Amino acid sequence: MKNIESINLEVYVTREKICNISRAEIDFLKGKVNQTERKRIRLCTHKHLEDKLHEMFIVLSKETYIRPHKHVNRIESLHVIEGKARAVFFDEIGNIVQVVPLGDLNSESQFYCRIDEAIYHTILVDSEYFVFHESVEGPFCKSNTIFSSWSPDESDCMSTQEYICNLSRAVHLLK
Repeated sequence: MKNIESINLEVYVTREKICNISRAEIDFLKGKVNQTERKRIRLCTHKHLEDKLHEMFIVLSKETYIRPHKHVNRIESLHVIEGKARAVFFDEIGNIVQVVPLGDLNSESQFYCRIDEAIYHTILVDSEYFVFHESVEGPFCKSNTIFSSWSPDESDCMSTQEYICNLSRAVHLLK
């Protein structure tokens, strides 16, 4: 495995000048994701928060709750490596406006998604793990991420589980 350093339980970074990622790094992340409180983990390949491009390999588990949020003045994209999920997009008051089924290149789903505008979104994980490569514009600034007022805070476990169930049902009814 590469020269990987832990920043916290959810974030690892590589210090390699020429960075390349193999199955070993993905398996390492998958082996650690369920040990994290929020059931998500990432390996950052950018070196600093101030970098103009942030690239991350992210693993989510089926239990992961990503609070609906939007990014101000930031473009992001994701490229699926493994697993299945649905990217759910919302209007300002929480109505679902689009659902994008996500899967790897061999699936019938979309394997790439780019978000050019500040629109509320979340990911519902459908497989045991969902692994993807995310690219976002830097530098990172916490205030550029706005969480929806109509979704529960990640710290409220009971409400988040109920929200995920209700959202999954709503998405299913849209088919």
